[in-house]
Order: sequence, then structure tokens, then C-alpha cells
Amino acid sequence: MANPVIGRYEVRRGLGRGAMGSVYLAFDPKLQREVALKVLQKEFAENPKYRTRFEREARALAALRHPNVVEIYDYGGSPDAYLYLVMEYVRGPHVGRLSRDHHPLPESVIAAIGCELAHALGAAHKAGIIHRDLKPENVFVDRGRLVLGDFGIVKAITADNPFGRAAASPRTDIVGTPGFMAPEQLSGEALDSRADLFALGAMLYYLATLKLPFDADSPYALLKAFQNTHPTPLSVLRGDFSVELCSVIHACLALERDQRPKSAEVLSRSMRHVLNDLGTGDVRETLAGFELGPEAFRVRDRAATASHLVKELKIAVRDQDGIRCDSIRQRLFVLDPLNPEAQRVSGAATLIAMQKPTLRGRTRRLFRRIPRGLRWGSLTALIVGTAFGAAFFAAPPPTPRPTLTLPGATAKAQLTLRASHRTRVTINGRELGETPQLSSALVAPGIVTLEVLHPRFGFLKEQLTVTRTSHMNIYVDWPKRRIDINDAAVIVNDQTLPSLERIR
Repeated sequence: MANPVIGRYEVRRGLGRGAMGSVYLAFDPKLQREVALKVLQKEFAENPKYRTRFEREARALAALRHPNVVEIYDYGGSPDAYLYLVMEYVRGPHVGRLSRDHHPLPESVIAAIGCELAHALGAAHKAGIIHRDLKPENVFVDRGRLVLGDFGIVKAITADNPFGRAAASPRTDIVGTPGFMAPEQLSGEALDSRADLFALGAMLYYLATLKLPFDADSPYALLKAFQNTHPTPLSVLRGDFSVELCSVIHACLALERDQRPKSAEVLSRSMRHVLNDLGTGDVRETLAGFELGPEAFRVRDRAATASHLVKELKIAVRDQDGIRCDSIRQRLFVLDPLNPEAQRVSGAATLIAMQKPTLRGRTRRLFRRIPRGLRWGSLTALIVGTAFGAAFFAAPPPTPRPTLTLPGATAKAQLTLRASHRTRVTINGRELGETPQLSSALVAPGIVTLEVLHPRFGFLKEQLTVTRTSHMNIYVDWPKRRIDINDAAVIVNDQTLPSLERIR
């Protein structure tokens, strides 16, 4: 049976379906290339309101022509049948899938996504339009290139826009995706570019934590959440993140638009500063490296960031900056507690002791960098962060979550994890979470590097060889500062084999 044809395009398979239409993978026989075909069904194509939105999406994409915006090739159809857009086919995954499959995303990847998206939004805002539907499913990564798509509810905000002066009406429908919509967008107020910046902040928060900053079961409940709650500070959920990145994301989430970044360009520069502080170079190389090999990237990225922080630590010591020394040493403790080069930096501990910054003084300095509407929630984060887990260890144990499967774990060798005290667990350079919430993980056979961290007892590391399909019980005894391993045995070809060996 021949494939259906729309226009001159041969439909091959579906890529996604929305409320008003579908997106297909199609083939253009004239230019001999694969394309993405977005089709607006007849019942919506006949409606002037939806037809206008579809036409605006086509005109917006044609006007932007930006490397971080999906490219449009063609537009056609008729209102009495269907309308269609022909766009480039982006092969890579959307960032929502990337985050769920490889959680948690490293700080460099989050900052790189933010930097590239800010570039795309900046181009749209200069053209006088806002996206209005920024969310993980509309952002793709393809060989390091980040691509923003789905301009289906794009809106003109200035008279100089691709749709004409009459399109820039202050009136707006309440459309978008709850959880990523700014308060003013959910309330039906007149919008400006800062609504997109809120959505960008909400998306980065979600990619970093797999949690929405503001969450509710209905739009009405979400409006109440805006009024009565604050997002859990990122520094609580992601202790490995820098204060700078947490501050930038929380600034985007400010309920008052005047407290958000002034423009996408300002936000892009802030993200670039974060990347510079991490020692990250080319943004596309960063995204491509993570896309091609997330686990290997984590190891390289952590080592590169630690090396860069050691250099910054030396500069802080030279400049007699005790506050900066303390901040860098805390981050190194999370990233690489036993970094030998950091331990050889002389003068850092003495400088910090001489400075003797009080919690109140340090809090005040960082407090001023956070938008007023978010300060009390961030103050909680700073207190918890300075204590480095005091509140965390006093909390009741959460319900254990299902076993985590590390990519590549086809043989499903299982590690069962327990500890005498709540413990951060890293396997093969990937931070998985804390016990007892994290109770087990599936890993591929081979050499496994297990690292565990406790803010009071310190850091332990073991290299293990996992053989065949096995089940290993691991217990971290912090008072004795040791990792006990119960080497269960498995039967393979009628032979009893040890499932685990320590490498000393």
C-alpha cells in the first residue's frame, strides 16, 4: 500500500499528535529529503481563529530564520480540507525526554540549554513576538544544536511584527501549558517578553529537578499557588549547583515581572557567566557531548569543573577573598571531595578562618542578589545549604523510590544500597540521590565506581567489578567509615561464581 500524500509530501509515520492536528515524518521527493509535516485538521482549518494562528506560526518561522529556531520550508493546503506546514525534521530528542532518561542533568548542560534558548527567545522578541508555549516537549537537541519549535500560539507584542500592526492587540486569550505559564499569562493580562522568561525559568527548574516550581491540579489552584507558595529553592534540591545558576533561575520565576531579567539578552549573558565559572567552553560541544554519551560526559564534566574551581580557588587565595574561597571549597566538597590538587592549595583554610564570616553576614550578601519576591524561600535554602544537610538529616525518611536503571545496564546487575546515615550516592560519576529514598540501582557488568558522601563523616570510594547478572548488598557504615559488601553468588553454566570483587 502506498503511503498517503499531502501536497507533494509522502507521509511515512506519525511523530506526535495535539489537540488540533498532528505532526508526521514525511519525504519530499522533489528535494529528496525528510521533513516534518504539521497538519491542521479540517474542523480547525475551517475556523478563522485557528486558521489565523496556523498562518501566524508559518509567518513567524519564516521571519525568524535563527539557528536555534526550527526552519520552515513550505506552507499549503486549503481551509475546506486541511492546512499544513513543512519544517525541517529534527532527529534528536526533546529535552524533557533527555532529562527523564538521564536525570540529573549536570549544571553545565542546564546552563547551556538556558543560554541557547535565551538566544532563540531574544530573536523572537526582537521580531516583536513571544512564544507563549515554552516547555520541554517543544525544545530539541540534535548533535549539539538546540532547536525551539511549535510556535502555534505565538503572539505579537509590538507594532513592528511579522503579522502586521493590527495583530499587536493587548487582548490575549488564556492559552499555554500550566506549570510553565507566567502568572500574568494565566490571568489573561497583557503580555510582554518577560512571560517567556518566566517559562524558561520554569522549564530549567523542571529539567534540573523533574519538579514544577509551581504545581497544582487546576488553573485556579495554580493561581492560588502563585499567591501562597514559593518554589523549593534549587540549592536544596540540587546541592551541586552554583549559587549563580540558582539565582538566575529563581530570578526568572519572580512573580513580579519587574524582578525578572530585563531581556533574553541579559539572561543569555548570565548563563554565559555561569558556564565560564564552570570552565565550560563551546555550548554546542557541551550539548553534543552529553547527547552522545551522558555517562562518560558526567565524568569528564565533573573533572573539568573541579579543575577549573581549583584554579579559581588559587585566584581567590591570591586576592585574599575569604568568601569566594569558602564558596569554592563547598562546591568542591560536593563535586570532588578528595581532589588532591585542591588539598595542596595553601592558605585557603587560614584565609577562611581569618575572615570568619558569620551566617548572618553571608546570608545578607547573597540575599541581596535574589529577587524580593523569592527571598524568604531562598533564605531557607541558604541556611540549609550552609549547614549542608542539618535539616535534611533531621527529616523523617521518605518513601523509597523504585530501582534506578543506569543507561547500558542490559544485564541488570542489581546493587541494593543501605547506610547508617542518609548518604549521597554516586555511581560511575552519576549522582543518583540519597539513601534511604534511593534503595537500589541496576548497573551493567564491568568496573563500577561507587562514591558515597556524608556532610559530617566525609567521603568514601570503592571500585567494584560486577560480573554477570547478580544481586549485591552494599551497606555504608559511617561510624566505622567503611563500605561492607555482601557478595552474593549466582549460577552461570552450572558454576557458582562470585558476583562482586573489590579492586584494591
